[in-house]
Amino acid sequence: EKDSDKVGNAQLCLDKLASNSTPAEVDICLAKAEGVETSSAYGLRCAGSFMKEGFLNPNKIINAMTQLTGAATGTSNFMGLITFTSAANITSDTNNSSTAFNHCLRGEGKGSTLLASFGFMAMSLYKFMDSKSNLSCDDTPSATGYNFSTCLSNFAMDAPLAALDLINASSVDPATITIQTSLGAVIIATSNISCTGSSANTSLCTSITQAISEAGGINANPRTIAVKFFDQLI
Repeated sequence: EKDSDKVGNAQLCLDKLASNSTPAEVDICLAKAEGVETSSAYGLRCAGSFMKEGFLNPNKIINAMTQLTGAATGTSNFMGLITFTSAANITSDTNNSSTAFNHCLRGEGKGSTLLASFGFMAMSLYKFMDSKSNLSCDDTPSATGYNFSTCLSNFAMDAPLAALDLINASSVDPATITIQTSLGAVIIATSNISCTGSSANTSLCTSITQAISEAGGINANPRTIAVKFFDQLI
């Protein structure tokens, strides 16, 4: 059996799943392409990651994208609706969103990488804010996702010094340095894959390209780029 056959069988299996399919059913399909290291195989794993989170229902993405127009809190509202929630545990959901982003990045999907990057950044920031002020954020998600916007607002009020440190590229706090560095790298990678060319999604790419521009360009320190992105949110 060729790698292309394995990917094709996995794709066919995923195509047949109903909108209320379980994560275990998705994994059965993905197992058909186990060991295949092509971009198309990673594209399937990327799709499977979203399917496990209930995104077979198109209304989930439609409702999230709708938040980007009009309201000043549009990006933070969007990030809440794109959070990963299948584990109902902040740490596990963050790990799942990280896996999804890496799959999508290796699958080289323009739109999927963009969505996955925001899902991963949302969960990473949510976990960080919860660790700095456990009164700021709910530990379990609602039916629509983790309430990222409320968590962000509470964090700025309950832990103002930590919030200010998050937008300080010279912070010496290890946890702050880690999230600035890691998410700065995510923003750069996402920009390279998803935010170039005429087909780039301007609703989501604007905040990414603006952060990179304000930091001094794509070759700037990832921490500085992340700080510019966080500054837009906070």
